[in-house]
Amino acid sequence: MKNEIDIQWVLRVVNKINAEGEKLDGGYKLNGLTVTSDLEGYNISVEDGRCSLHIGFHNVYDFDYPDASAMENFMARMWQVASSTAD
Repeated sequence: MKNEIDIQWVLRVVNKINAEGEKLDGGYKLNGLTVTSDLEGYNISVEDGRCSLHIGFHNVYDFDYPDASAMENFMARMWQVASSTAD
């Protein structure tokens, strides 16, 4: 199954988490989502404990989740963060 997502939207959510989230060793956490990246920022991961989204160079991405429920919960968390973004 191919997952389609707007990577630019995801990156805006990642920026929101980095700007307003709780600082952790190696990342930031907000609304149950944890963002980590490599030193250069070319590889970014967003995780919630059950689902993960890995974004690589040139915006290549890969989801990992055990079932549709986990994916739906992950996306709901992402939308909650996005909706609180002041544009």
